[in-house]
Amino acid sequence: MYNVSNRNLLQSTSWLHGKILKIICAGPSMAVDTACSSSLLCLHMACQAIKNGECDAAIVGGAQVVTKPQTSLQFNKLNMLSPEGACKAFDVDANG
Repeated sequence: MYNVSNRNLLQSTSWLHGKILKIICAGPSMAVDTACSSSLLCLHMACQAIKNGECDAAIVGGAQVVTKPQTSLQFNKLNMLSPEGACKAFDVDANG
């Protein structure tokens, strides 16, 4: 029914940002997927673009939706989740 490239496209949601932004506003857009640091990296890239005069303003947004319980279970097995259930990303007290 689907060839390999179509299956890969259906599993990835990176293409979705362009479809949504095309409806909302005009102008360039970019999807960044670096796992947990995507939003922070996007903020950094936006600040650099403004500082370098590449643009006058930038809108930065980030979201992550984990729809498969297997993902959370794998994160837990790899000790990527805090046993306290609190996110402390980029904090000296981070433990997950």
